[in-house]
Amino acid sequence: MDIGKLPPEILEKLVLDKLTTRRKEVIVRSKTGQDSVFIDTGGLPIVTSSDPITGGVDNIGWFALHIACNDLAANGAMPIGVMMTVLLPPGYKEEELGKLMDDASQAAKELDIDIIGGHTEVTDAVTRPIISSTALGIPMTDSLIISEAAKPGMDIILTKGAGIEGSAILASVKEEELKKHIGIEYIKAAKELEKQLSVVPESIIAAKHGVAAMHDVTEGGVLGALYEVVQAAGCGFTVNYEAIPILECTKKISQYFNIDPLKLISSGSMLMFTTNGEQLVEKLAREGIYSAVIGIVTEAGYVLNKNGNDTEVDPPKSDELWKVI
Repeated sequence: MDIGKLPPEILEKLVLDKLTTRRKEVIVRSKTGQDSVFIDTGGLPIVTSSDPITGGVDNIGWFALHIACNDLAANGAMPIGVMMTVLLPPGYKEEELGKLMDDASQAAKELDIDIIGGHTEVTDAVTRPIISSTALGIPMTDSLIISEAAKPGMDIILTKGAGIEGSAILASVKEEELKKHIGIEYIKAAKELEKQLSVVPESIIAAKHGVAAMHDVTEGGVLGALYEVVQAAGCGFTVNYEAIPILECTKKISQYFNIDPLKLISSGSMLMFTTNGEQLVEKLAREGIYSAVIGIVTEAGYVLNKNGNDTEVDPPKSDELWKVI
């Protein structure tokens, strides 16, 4: 395709015609000649968050929507729609754009959201597809679920496991190397973790349960996410290493590359802060979502208990993923 905005006929055929999921809250949608959208929220505040996907990943359209909606989920908001800015390099093929939008439309169907608008163009400012997504949603509860609401004495819960996204990435990009050192069944299990990227399902359960705060585990891993929450809340934490879920495939990959799974990117995992953690763990389990109470919020300090010994830990300087790739 040539540089510049997409011609209207290509925009309609390869982008707009693929947007089939419809929410009743979206009362005016973006289309050719209509650049703004109107959302009826029933008087509730709009919650919004933006995220770019800049890496050369497969299924970039699918990832872009899930990552943007995870941020809303962490604040107890139900995603309604996403606006996508799609920047494509010169020479990008029409069938590639069609695949990108098919993947985005599949994610919208999984999340039950509208792709309500955005912008698509070909530009020599990029060498691979770049997507910046802005998700919009409405709160699921009357109380605002924000990091500052975490308080000393609250239980800390982690869903799914530490380092799951990083495990999936490394199993894909380092597959040939890993085949020589760990079992193929672990590589296959790690690659399957990509399907667990969304934290929207557990956020809905947690919001109904009555959590005070949530945070999705992205760059910096579990320890990085813990720091971000307690620093916003002016508190500390004590977590038990042995209580933190770490899947066997993650252990194998981390041991081979000599990296810390607690500092490994883990989109798809959610930290939750509540006064009755075990009850929430049981509710999540009934819906097929594994989780565990891994520690408590404290007045101050950042403590990791391992093998019965307390150690003061520092925030990760960078994600362990970058040590490998």
